Amino acid sequence: MLNDSARVRRLLARAGLLGCTLMAAIVLSSAYLRLQTIGIGCEDWPACYGRIQQAAGGDGAVARGAQSMLVTVARLLHRASAMLVAVVVAFVQLLSLTRVGRTRANLTIAIALVILTAALAVIGRASAGTLVPLIGVANLVGGFSMLALFCLLTLRNARTSAGPRVVHGAVRAFASSSLVLLAVHITVGALVSVTYSAPLCTGVLSCQRTAGNVLGSLAGLNPAAALGVDISSRVVAPAGAAELQLVHRALGLGLGGLLIALAALLVLKREQRGLGIAIALTAFAEALLGIYMVSTEFPLASALLHNLTAAALLVLLVSLVSDAGCRQIRRA
Repeated sequence: MLNDSARVRRLLARAGLLGCTLMAAIVLSSAYLRLQTIGIGCEDWPACYGRIQQAAGGDGAVARGAQSMLVTVARLLHRASAMLVAVVVAFVQLLSLTRVGRTRANLTIAIALVILTAALAVIGRASAGTLVPLIGVANLVGGFSMLALFCLLTLRNARTSAGPRVVHGAVRAFASSSLVLLAVHITVGALVSVTYSAPLCTGVLSCQRTAGNVLGSLAGLNPAAALGVDISSRVVAPAGAAELQLVHRALGLGLGGLLIALAALLVLKREQRGLGIAIALTAFAEALLGIYMVSTEFPLASALLHNLTAAALLVLLVSLVSDAGCRQIRRA
């Protein structure tokens, strides 16, 4: 029979799992709406990419694709999931304040979720119709952060009774480094998406602008400044946008190397072998999707899958890194 502490932790683990599911739905629907609005995968590529009637967004100012059933379903899914997430966050906050659920980890996660929920509610309203890259990046990174927090909440409470799995120092170092690099990679990828720079790099290594002075070009990039629009009503990619794509790809190569090394360690040490294989396969899928997306003129389906595999990698790495601190939960 469960005691009060175990019951509360089980409720927190289930709330975290529900939050993970809802955030996955939000990430998917938000990515679809953002990429469809920008013009990724449009029929007359690249002439239809980045047109102001698409970039302006809003319920009544989107081009012909906005009236499709998929767009309607995506909007409904996004709004319903966002409302349910707010309810789940409130429930988590209440449980984390109870005597048996009040641990340092639970309180920290709950407070962070409340702050992010409030911030994203404001950012979400500001993002409709905006051409300021920073707002779009904040929206996307905030969503991924909430996904990671819900995942952490689930793991920290579900593993209490069984105890943490053993995580050796080398594995922990590679996992932590991979998680940090993945966070940077996702942030840069979000910035690439909202700067309307897709046509600047039509091949895996080819860009219309030279990369001879990458740092100098990136120094002129101001994410807080609204993007310009040319005489043909197309959003103009800012200075440094092409170089930003090269940075994103370089980060991807580095991240891929770290993830393969991490997966090899997990398999060779015979600890969490299944998780190691899952990390390797997901990293491989992420790389293939990125290459395919760039070499085939950015089809919408591959761009969506690229977002989802990044989210899957985030969950896998959070799962691995969280094992390092689970022993503290047993003492709480």
